[in-house]
Amino acid sequence: MRFTSPTWFSSLILVAIVLAIANWTPIGGLVHGVAMETFAPLGGSISRLHTPTKDPGNMTAGNLTESLIAVSKENMDLRKRLQLQSIVAASPEINRLVAARIILRERINSKDEIILDVGSGAGISIGQPVLNSNGTLIGITTNTTETLSRVRLISDVHTNIAVRTATSDVEALLTTDGDTFYLDYVPAESDIYSGELILTSGLGGTLPHGLPIGLVDQLERSENSLLASVTMITENTVQPSDNLFVVIDFVPWSQNSNRP
Repeated sequence: MRFTSPTWFSSLILVAIVLAIANWTPIGGLVHGVAMETFAPLGGSISRLHTPTKDPGNMTAGNLTESLIAVSKENMDLRKRLQLQSIVAASPEINRLVAARIILRERINSKDEIILDVGSGAGISIGQPVLNSNGTLIGITTNTTETLSRVRLISDVHTNIAVRTATSDVEALLTTDGDTFYLDYVPAESDIYSGELILTSGLGGTLPHGLPIGLVDQLERSENSLLASVTMITENTVQPSDNLFVVIDFVPWSQNSNRP
């Protein structure tokens, strides 16, 4: 369906946000641990580089390769944790994170969800964002017990997230068919470009603003449409060994008792 009026475009954005609140999100201390984990790998890497594990005369190419791979992995983990810290520091809506591990993933038809090993006993509640070790949004909590929580991943086909581009500041709605992510309602005349960072906009109060979620991938404009065709790529490749973090101090607007 094509729309040819800017007024219609603005109305559709508002409707999409309402649907996002109804369909994707549920209705109804400081990051001390992260900071400690951030510097631990660096210390370990430096220690290993300066403390020989074997007599240099007996060091083989295989031993050296293994050591370099291990150091490289720790440096990569360090960069991820530093990025996570910078995201937390930049957002006034994020102050407390709880670390979590995946114990189960359910991918049935259009559903894509995971179960985490932490629940309400650790401060988890419905509607909280879940980040990977890079600080990238991967899902939102939809149900909890005392010791477990269920998370709907952004790769679930019911995803509707209000987003914006970091540089061109274009508002859009993120959706997916389970395979490809789409940015809906992007004006054809906007300055959006391939490779641009995509962040949560916070519009509608369902998520904090400023959480990284992906990059603009393919971009097509047509002379016959007011809207561009835009897809997104993300590193939302959730693995059982991933370290995840739940933002426990964020309260969605739909559950905020102080809302007007």
